Amino acid sequence: MQKITDINSSRVKIKTFLDSNRNNIWDEDEEIIPEMTVKIGDKEIVTDENGIGYIYGLSNGIQYEVKAELNRPEHHLSYSSMKVLPKPVSEIDVDIPIQPFVTLEGYISLDGLNLNDEDAIDVYNNIIVTVLDETGKELEHTIPEDNGGFQVSGLFSEKYKIKIKYLGAESGIEEYIETVELAYGVPDKNRYVFNLSDRYSMLKKDVIEWDLYTN
Repeated sequence: MQKITDINSSRVKIKTFLDSNRNNIWDEDEEIIPEMTVKIGDKEIVTDENGIGYIYGLSNGIQYEVKAELNRPEHHLSYSSMKVLPKPVSEIDVDIPIQPFVTLEGYISLDGLNLNDEDAIDVYNNIIVTVLDETGKELEHTIPEDNGGFQVSGLFSEKYKIKIKYLGAESGIEEYIETVELAYGVPDKNRYVFNLSDRYSMLKKDVIEWDLYTN
């Protein structure tokens, strides 16, 4: 048995939830994450099926670090450090936001360039796709499959810049940058087609034909 409250200690109500819009606040339409282990000081609880747990007997006036254990690879703890300072009030609310990862599904279209399969694969093999945040910081790199498709996981519901760059020896091929906005729970919103037919001013066969013409 332990006291729920007294003049020198407080209780903390913990809520663990899926912060799908990344505002660090629980909204009524957001999912609850149950059975998460949360530790404050030397006291530890596991949240129930409603994502709720209580820790009692935290001494007032002492700052405690909040630690949560997340065993879900598709989710991410949205804070690096959280602390609580108990005061002589009836209850302290501690909401722990968990952010969901989303996956960008992209397809690089070469429609309109009249390439055969071999030439198209050669173009795809010389492309690198870079994901940047809104400030221009590079986050991830990938290369498309032979059919032009690619995926980038571990992203969040926010805006990104997608840079598609051709690394072949030919000059005159323009770099392509497009801004996309991803959203959790809306798969279609995370699928983008990047059509390069009006971005490429030269391809290998065009260079060869131009050389033959000029010579």
